[in-house]
Amino acid sequence: MAILSNGLKARRDKLDLLDELMIFGQYVKELEQLLSGRQYVDNVLYEYVNSIQQFIPNIATNAILHTKQELNNRHCYRQLVDTFHQNCFNLNQNTYTLIYLYK
Repeated sequence: MAILSNGLKARRDKLDLLDELMIFGQYVKELEQLLSGRQYVDNVLYEYVNSIQQFIPNIATNAILHTKQELNNRHCYRQLVDTFHQNCFNLNQNTYTLIYLYK
């Protein structure tokens, strides 16, 4: 009887391990999707800034994206943020994009 009990326990332990591995796999998939989405945002913003680079002399694309810049025209900035929110990424649902707006 003890052998049967040990066998059932071993099977239960294996099933518990399989459940944990499936849950872990789901978390890995969610993380991969999140990181993929962030990379997409990074690429879109890089391409956008790169496309308007001619209007921003003496400042490199990476500097615009990764360093704090002086805000000279708040009205224009507000229009840009609103347009970005309406046409590109909903800022309420994609909070990652905020890192680019508040540097």
